Amino acid sequence: LVRVGADIFYYLTRHPEKILPSRQFLTYYLETANRIFQNYVEMQNAHLSEEKFLSIREQTATSVDYLHTIFVNQRDGYHRDAMQNLEEESELLEKTITMGGGRK
Repeated sequence: LVRVGADIFYYLTRHPEKILPSRQFLTYYLETANRIFQNYVEMQNAHLSEEKFLSIREQTATSVDYLHTIFVNQRDGYHRDAMQNLEEESELLEKTITMGGGRK
């Protein structure tokens, strides 16, 4: 999650025009991740019963998995156009070879 978050911030520092369209992600999902981790640490420090803490650990892990998916989708969304352009270029090159292009 941290690595994907760093990728997102790196992209936004290089493309500041994308910050405003990313506002919901930046405000809601980052704050949600922060709350989840803060709550986990608080519960860990509360020395709850093992049964309660195992339940909290499972819920936290599930939430982090969801957040990871959301972070990955956000990061990959920034690069969707570039990925599509690469696919189109590759398809064009394949068609060129199939039609006999590139012969000596």
